[in-house]
Amino acid sequence: MGTKMSVAPVVSAKEAEEGKEENSEDRIPVSNFFLVKHIVEDKDDNLTLVGTMVQKVFETDRLERSESAKAFYFEYRFNDLMADEDSGYAKRRRSEKCVRSKCTKATFQMSAPLDVDTIFDVFPFKAYTASVLVELSSSTIEEETHRVRPNLLVAKHDMRNNLSIQLPYINKMQEARTNDSQLLEDLKDKMDKMQDYDFITPFPNVEYIYDKKKKYCPKCRITFYLVQQGNSKMIEIIAPMLLISILNTLNVINDEKVENVDYIANSAAFTLTAAFILPSIFSKANRSKVFTVNTVYVFLVFVGLAFSSIPDDMVGTNGFAITGVVLLWLSFFMPVISFIRFWIFQNQVSPTQGRADIDDFIERNNYKQFNHEKDNFKEHFLCVGDVPTKDKDNKYIRTDEGKYLFVEYRKERKLIKTP
Repeated sequence: MGTKMSVAPVVSAKEAEEGKEENSEDRIPVSNFFLVKHIVEDKDDNLTLVGTMVQKVFETDRLERSESAKAFYFEYRFNDLMADEDSGYAKRRRSEKCVRSKCTKATFQMSAPLDVDTIFDVFPFKAYTASVLVELSSSTIEEETHRVRPNLLVAKHDMRNNLSIQLPYINKMQEARTNDSQLLEDLKDKMDKMQDYDFITPFPNVEYIYDKKKKYCPKCRITFYLVQQGNSKMIEIIAPMLLISILNTLNVINDEKVENVDYIANSAAFTLTAAFILPSIFSKANRSKVFTVNTVYVFLVFVGLAFSSIPDDMVGTNGFAITGVVLLWLSFFMPVISFIRFWIFQNQVSPTQGRADIDDFIERNNYKQFNHEKDNFKEHFLCVGDVPTKDKDNKYIRTDEGKYLFVEYRKERKLIKTP
């Protein structure tokens, strides 16, 4: 995987010395590997990412002043919440020290809460991001007089040393592994323990956040793209609205045969039914917005019903009622337009539905797992701040924004434009 790159040392001697003298601190290189297993949804609709984390702290000889260096590791925070044994978010299973390679290794069971945000909401389709911000906390040694900061590293050649997706058990057979389409379906079946959501692609966006002022990277963000398909909304909303539209049309056509009181009563019944049905298309994320595609759809429905409720005898023409019928039927073009927009959005997130990303996340083919006891970490990892700005052969894309540098996977994903 990848092409070897010539990069600066992970932590230069000058930089480390400056950290000691000026700030009485060290920046310690750390590799944090994620093995993603599945996402589960509880009865309160909260999502949790379940997996394993393996934290490897290098150059531990710089920490020998503390006895804790025998099994040194950095504590975690998930979405700014402490992730420890008490919270249950990160439970340490074991830790070890490799004297020869001056490295410590700690393995954690991860149950990370995911923040769910609406990224696409155009009736009847909704898409969400489910993300966790993983932060390694700084620590102190020498009776809390010397600070050590975790400096996250990224893999130079094979991104599967950053994060991998656990293979479905059925795909342990080599024959099944060769079929990418079947593998993707098996991955979704294995990873999806959710009732209300489906994956657009099972492969997440991985982003590292580098603090340019303090010259270290303590955070990374893992983001999944989920969707609520519009099939249920078709039955819950569009089917009843179709019936209302048909009955409303018949009511307008038979205006001359219906008394004004009965005509208005029928129109009121249609409007009241719509009033009970339509509010369910709104989500909490867009109630604060006035002009959205969803509000336009609702506006068309109620304006159409309002015009349709005006009897011919009352105004001397059926033009208002006919206009209302036309507006009501025009509202059905909105779901069609929404389908096209949703298809474009899915294509932005993952044009091949994940097939182009398989070898960046699945441990197969030429995957070589980093061995902390045998391999030199400087040959396999680099500091986030050292990721090249422009390199067509590089696996990462780098973006400078103020005091922070963002480095994320250069995936097949296009620039996502939300409505």
